[in-house]
Amino acid sequence: MRRLITKVAACVVAVAALSMAPVSAAQHALPGDRLDEFGSAAPIPHVPPDGQPKSTPAKGRLGASPAHRLADWSAGPNRTIGRLYVTTPTGPGARCVAATVPSQFHNLVVTSGHCLSPGGGGAYYTDFRFVPAYQKGRPAPYGEFKGKKPSVNRAWGRDGDDRNDFGFLTLEPNAEGKQVGSAVGENGFEVNQPAVASRTVWSYLFDDTPAECFGQTRVYAPPPENRLRIDCRYERSSSGGPWLDGYSTSTQTGFVNGVLSGAPTSNPNIILSPYFDDGIWDLYQLNANRP
Repeated sequence: MRRLITKVAACVVAVAALSMAPVSAAQHALPGDRLDEFGSAAPIPHVPPDGQPKSTPAKGRLGASPAHRLADWSAGPNRTIGRLYVTTPTGPGARCVAATVPSQFHNLVVTSGHCLSPGGGGAYYTDFRFVPAYQKGRPAPYGEFKGKKPSVNRAWGRDGDDRNDFGFLTLEPNAEGKQVGSAVGENGFEVNQPAVASRTVWSYLFDDTPAECFGQTRVYAPPPENRLRIDCRYERSSSGGPWLDGYSTSTQTGFVNGVLSGAPTSNPNIILSPYFDDGIWDLYQLNANRP
């Protein structure tokens, strides 16, 4: 099994959780009916998955040729991922990571649930800003995209279940009027995949250095635990980084099949992701058609 390795600093790993304070009453609440229609809090299956594999393909930038896509390496580490800034009760500027996924209006990113809501409190954070391909010295090569509608599974939003620490965020166009998927392309999305598989993880280190990571997933612990793990070093502020199946360096896309949720408190050399099953597929389908 290989350690996760960064593009910019050998043997440094991109991983981590975002610490956030409890939600204040001033933030808007999650409507109960929306929470109830999202997913399930039931334990998710182990290998082999009970559900049938499902996926949507990656999409390139609209109107961009392969030569243009390759040239975009100069714009940052990966166009389809970026910094996600969040306002919490303690103030603005909390940092996570998000990645584009296919949607009807090319306006959707996936991230960790705790980057959108504290979990168990029935409320969302506010003032989301997504900056794809963020890079020091060139902080917004494709502009900024304001968050419009966050969405989490009820098992995270209402119950704070770490096995369901994932969510989606629809975005507004940037200042040029472009939707994020049209500007940078979209990763594919898939669920019900084998729990033991090779994955590429993209994220940002605490100092905002972009990092690419490689490793093999396996089940974190026996039932009822069912998250997936990759052995690598934990670091703060990288939550939400995508775990990608079939990552291509030429298109800078892959199939998102996990998100960086955090690490066990007892072992900072492991990162964890929820297992992507039918529950996250249902939430994805709901958000993939929102304008």
